[in-house]
Amino acid sequence: MEVKLSIDSNVCLSHLSIQKEGNEYTIGDPNIPKFIRVPEAAVFAVNNADGMRSIDEIRTKLKREHDVDVDVFDFFSKLLAIGFVKSIDGLVLVADAPPSSSHERKVRISKFFFNPWTAKWFMFNFIAVLFLFAVKPGLLPYYKDAFVLPAVGMNAFVVICMTYFLIFLHEMAHYLCSYSKGIQATIRLSRRFIFVVAETKMTGLWSKPKKERYFPYLAGMALDVSLILVCLLVQLTFSENPVLVSISRLVAFLLITGILGQFMFFLRTDVYFVLINATNSANLYQNGLLFLKSMAARKEKRNENRRKWGELPKTEKTASIWFSLIYVFGIGILLFLFVYFTFPAFLYIVSRAYREISNYSPSQYMFWDGMASFSVIAIRLALLLVGSRNRFLDRKKRLQSGFQ
Repeated sequence: MEVKLSIDSNVCLSHLSIQKEGNEYTIGDPNIPKFIRVPEAAVFAVNNADGMRSIDEIRTKLKREHDVDVDVFDFFSKLLAIGFVKSIDGLVLVADAPPSSSHERKVRISKFFFNPWTAKWFMFNFIAVLFLFAVKPGLLPYYKDAFVLPAVGMNAFVVICMTYFLIFLHEMAHYLCSYSKGIQATIRLSRRFIFVVAETKMTGLWSKPKKERYFPYLAGMALDVSLILVCLLVQLTFSENPVLVSISRLVAFLLITGILGQFMFFLRTDVYFVLINATNSANLYQNGLLFLKSMAARKEKRNENRRKWGELPKTEKTASIWFSLIYVFGIGILLFLFVYFTFPAFLYIVSRAYREISNYSPSQYMFWDGMASFSVIAIRLALLLVGSRNRFLDRKKRLQSGFQ
């Protein structure tokens, strides 16, 4: 049923969350979840849209009490198109949906693992790890720790299985920490540049105060640090057991390289979300690309992008320019590494695995080493395809919704 607005319509927006972000505000519905940035005048309008006042009355009230003259009708029409309007003239468009028993159960379980006390415990673990590395530098992982088996293929298979298990734990930390705030989360595969990644979507966190978002964004690395501490304690406690020491050093190596990878924030890692939260720049990645497109795109597109760029606040522009420069530099380094190191290494592994399968019989160890190498390649390519498909569907959905 098509719903039409008029200046005499009584609009209710009481279900929307409102959070201050620097000089602007984030409003939205955490149940969709979808959010937009608006100026303070728009918040005045939302706060007065209780379903009892008409659009014209709200406009008049804003003019009288705040000396703000805005097109409330146009603003509410846009909110209706997005799906933010709860009711119009008593006609309910967005019904109140109480949390499911499953959701409430997840919240209770998550709060046991992620709460103010465990946040302090994670901080203690971080300090303990730094202390142990300082007093015992030999605990620092080395690249040779990634080789626990003499056969390359079998070793790669073990490493990739361990890596994906640790990634699962990392994302589960985000997932549970998000639920501890009462926010629904989902885990899925995606692709960033040439990398397949697991990501936890916690969009509903924008309905929470700024300070409450940091813990969910940092939860994955917090768990990683805690696991590193466990690995270090294993090495100190069972120093005479070479198997346990090798495994713990491998896990520590994978966790530390994973944490370092999070600082490639131009790939929208955990650190990226911490940065956009700290700088109040929710669209840092998109605005950074917009700046680049405003200079490099075709003429007709360049003019449109320059118009959009000109509409951004000065603070957004400054942060986006810096991000775009780091993005270009970072992608350039990754391309260099891929062309001169990653791709040649990939070809070497493929040729080596082919020789092992061709020259040895199934009864020999090296044959299965070659099979393990091909298994690793197949797994990574399959996950890359799934991640690329999910990213394509996300972009298609955004374009159909009218968002870039």
